[in-house]
Amino acid sequence: MRKIIGIDLDEVLSETVEHALKANDYKICGIPIRKEQINDYYIFRMKEFEGMQQEAVDFFGDFLLSEKAKEIKPVDGAYEKLKELKSAGYTLNVVTARRDFLKDRTYEWLDKNLPSLISDVYFTNSFGDNQIKKSEVIKKIGADYMFEDNFEYAFDVASVGVKTFLLEKPWNANQTENTGLIKRIASWNEFSLEML
Repeated sequence: MRKIIGIDLDEVLSETVEHALKANDYKICGIPIRKEQINDYYIFRMKEFEGMQQEAVDFFGDFLLSEKAKEIKPVDGAYEKLKELKSAGYTLNVVTARRDFLKDRTYEWLDKNLPSLISDVYFTNSFGDNQIKKSEVIKKIGADYMFEDNFEYAFDVASVGVKTFLLEKPWNANQTENTGLIKRIASWNEFSLEML
């Protein structure tokens, strides 16, 4: 039996938000904000950023194309846990909301920070053309588990019967609806193979 895991990239493997904020003096679209203040994954739904959907989306896309994005560090504990999962025979696939124009930068980051751990990368093109639901990718690749930080994506994946580990972040703290297949974990360091 193949054992396949889908893993989101930003804020699950990559400390993207903190690095993007730091590179922009802790401002998005000129508005001061700290990571712990972001209470919605879709920043443009926050009152401070109403009507700024494209600007908020471009903020992260532009940052990820910048030279400063090369400095992004992995989420604490991610590298070690991925090594454990790989050693236990799991195939690890990144399933990211990133758009296609970020493919080269994404592969560069993965090769540098998580070498030889990721088997494949799937881009769902959120906020772009040709969007694909993460649940569709998860079904297509036959994943048994998913690691995610966006509650809406986690709920979508769980709705097709896949156990999803939701890494706790400020933007998912108040979302509690559960299908029984979503397991919250504070960090990678809280995760163990016995939880699968």
